[in-house]
Amino acid sequence: INHAADVLGGIDAVVYAPGIGTLQRIEDVDAETWHRMFATNVIGASTVTAAALPHLRLSRGNVVTVASISGIQGQPWNAAYCASKGGLLLLMKSLAVELAADGIRVNSVCPGGIDTDMSANAVAGLGPVDFSLFSRMMGVLSTDMMPPNHVAEAIAYLASDAAASVTGASLVVDRGTLW
Repeated sequence: INHAADVLGGIDAVVYAPGIGTLQRIEDVDAETWHRMFATNVIGASTVTAAALPHLRLSRGNVVTVASISGIQGQPWNAAYCASKGGLLLLMKSLAVELAADGIRVNSVCPGGIDTDMSANAVAGLGPVDFSLFSRMMGVLSTDMMPPNHVAEAIAYLASDAAASVTGASLVVDRGTLW
């Protein structure tokens, strides 16, 4: 973070977009998977945000994280991912309140299905299942994945001056699949 601030002459926005997930039945989710999900999807965001705070206080900047509609709505075979993205959302809402006095905005984007390798590989370890429940819950996600730039444009909005009065928001970008 400090190196980036030196090279860039400061930091106006931090975007935390790493995420890992896998579809597994709850009885197949081991402790290592839970730890890995939370380390990446929640703890990483808090660590990066904390490291950037001195620079963000100077610029009165902002943080945007990439959460998921999975953090808003439960999904079958996705308990660890849903829990970690829900945790990320509440972390960001807490930080929005905590950092408002410093003039730092904190928001999240909650995408639905994105055409990425993570989405394409999500079902790899699930094995044979009846996908009727999953299909009903995920709607068009299985057939109408959005391109990553749709999420990037939402991030750019939240990080811009156009969203100067927006903090603590969870912007859903999902083509209407959250219900």
